[in-house]
Amino acid sequence: MDKPISKLDGKQAKKASGRYRFFLIVGIVAIALWAVLFFTLRGNYENEKQTYIESELTLLQSLIDGIIQTYGKFSSYIFNSAVSDPAVLEIMWEANTADKTDQIELRRELYAILRDEYELTTKYNFRQLHFHLKNGDSFLRFHAPEQYGDNLLDIRESIRLANIEQKYVFGFEEGRIFNGFRFVYPLFYQEEHVGSAEVSVSLAAAIETLKELYPENNVTFVIKREIVESTVFSEQQSRYVVSRLFEDYMVDVGVDERILSDGQSSQRNDDPSFLAIIRDNASSQMDRQQPFGFGFIYQNEHFLARFLPIWNIERKPVGYYISVTADTQIQKMLNQWITNVALVTLLIASVFLFFLLMNRNRIKMRIMAETDGLTGIYNRKYFVSESEKELSRSLRYQRNFCLALFDIDHFKNVNDTFGHLVGDSVLTALAKRIQNSLRTTDVFARWGGEEFIVMMPETDLAQGLQAAERIRLLIEAQPFEGVGSVTVSVGVSDACSLDKTVDDITKRADEALYEAKTCGRNIVKSRTASK
Repeated sequence: MDKPISKLDGKQAKKASGRYRFFLIVGIVAIALWAVLFFTLRGNYENEKQTYIESELTLLQSLIDGIIQTYGKFSSYIFNSAVSDPAVLEIMWEANTADKTDQIELRRELYAILRDEYELTTKYNFRQLHFHLKNGDSFLRFHAPEQYGDNLLDIRESIRLANIEQKYVFGFEEGRIFNGFRFVYPLFYQEEHVGSAEVSVSLAAAIETLKELYPENNVTFVIKREIVESTVFSEQQSRYVVSRLFEDYMVDVGVDERILSDGQSSQRNDDPSFLAIIRDNASSQMDRQQPFGFGFIYQNEHFLARFLPIWNIERKPVGYYISVTADTQIQKMLNQWITNVALVTLLIASVFLFFLLMNRNRIKMRIMAETDGLTGIYNRKYFVSESEKELSRSLRYQRNFCLALFDIDHFKNVNDTFGHLVGDSVLTALAKRIQNSLRTTDVFARWGGEEFIVMMPETDLAQGLQAAERIRLLIEAQPFEGVGSVTVSVGVSDACSLDKTVDDITKRADEALYEAKTCGRNIVKSRTASK
């Protein structure tokens, strides 16, 4: 049996095109909605991640600041209890005017007075006790007593401020030998400015204290290479090596060894792959000299890297604190974002699919209401509806309009001889042949039983007769499988100004069809309103 007609006529194609456009619009809307939700969720995730990173940066900065402030208070105690001793201040007063020979003796006296106090401070992580004359010359470095006499006014801003502006100064600063947090006090003897004294603590001390209080915070630091090379004594620069992370930065070897003494940290910091991940993520942000952080995964373990700029006394960035710790919080946020995106995608897809199924059912029901179940072409109800519209247009604009009614000759004999299944196949095949020979603007329907009808807009009676005859010959010329030759009789009628409904035209076409049958069948007859 032939399958029902699959080729769409003009009306069907137009509707199908409209449905496709509608589905396309709905699809675009769904995709746009998904994109909006996707980027909204993405934005929320990025904001949440950034907020978390900023909070971790703030926490780390607060911890470091708190430790430095504690050392600052301790330095004040050292100054008040030892450095401001009248004997010490008198030595500094004499040293400013003494010759070099006398300065040597005064230096020995000062060292003897404060040696015990200095050794005590080193037990509490203080690194330096340094005295300077009022002209900025180094007078006595307790951490390196053999090195003195170099002028520091142009090298150390803290020394310049303490002696030129005679005010207390504190903050990070690279020195000629050591770096550290400086607490520099101007010295006065009998209200006369006689120089300055400096108590300093290594960054390592602050970081080690942080590590003792918060073991999960693994922190180190790097100093700009240009700062080290321009400030530190050349013979002391061996204390530094170029950072394994950034070639423009250096690390204090002794400090680095102390901070990264545990096996796990040391192993990671010797791992080129681990360092490469940090370098690749951080390099583009280093020049901004702003706090930043990022999460990353290494060997299935999640980490958080934090970079805090180190500002010197002049409020210039000179390095970075670097903290790399195990952290799963960002990954949890990412997993939640992925889950949310998956849920949104599933929801929109489900709604879209539900809508498509509902619309498909609606379309299917409408098609069932408009089409003939056997042949797949339009049914009589739909044909009458479309013909009424075309008739109104034809009468309003005085356009031609024609109908052709087809009836299979002796179709009862086909059913009686070959059975109804074969008869149904003949109906389907014949409908397909007629459908394939029509214009896309024509409307073709099953009128009832073995009758078919065609509406031909913009067609006068002569053109309608010609089209009907062409179809009749096509059907006669091609035998039907299992049956052989099948013919049709055709009645054609056109519209006129007197017609009120399509029934007026179909009645005339039916009369013409009856005439064709009475005249021997397999012919085309016409009837106009004038007959």
